[in-house]
Amino acid sequence: MNKSVEKTVKYSLYEEELSDLSYKPTGLIDKFIFYVTRKITSTVDIDYTINIPVAAYLRGEYLCEEISESIQDDFSQRDLISILIDDFIYAIRERKLTAYGIYHEILEREHNAMKIYGTHKVPNKELICSLKRKIGLKIEIMLNDVYELEAQNIYSTSDLIQIIYCDFIQKYKTGELGNFLKELIKRFS
Repeated sequence: MNKSVEKTVKYSLYEEELSDLSYKPTGLIDKFIFYVTRKITSTVDIDYTINIPVAAYLRGEYLCEEISESIQDDFSQRDLISILIDDFIYAIRERKLTAYGIYHEILEREHNAMKIYGTHKVPNKELICSLKRKIGLKIEIMLNDVYELEAQNIYSTSDLIQIIYCDFIQKYKTGELGNFLKELIKRFS
């Protein structure tokens, strides 16, 4: 696939935002429709689909059940993914990573996440998660910056979610997260 075509497909929110920013409505009705449409679409949830090994899915389900019991409220894998993405974006911002730094962060997490797949083919489970459009756009802006480095890999938002999720499950499995569960429960208490 041509890189520019692939980029447009993978970064549709980014391309849409650029198009909207360059659009100049002329009449009063055009301005009103444009304003209302932007307000409505900015709060929309975007669904992303990832495929993860069933063992990782099961481990994630078990973790979410533990959290649900501790906070005495529903806590799903969708909630977990949302927190992981928020934490990723926060960490990128706090560390003031450049596009090059973000690329290396993704590569490092991808390398760790690949351990979850092992050396043989494993069955996958499809997991659908939702992110606010604003969060999806932030991710696409970051990924577009990485793309502009002429990186060998072009990551979509779904790719990044899958990498972050699998990296997290691998770290949880090997005990590298320390007090994650306690910290997460504190967030909801």
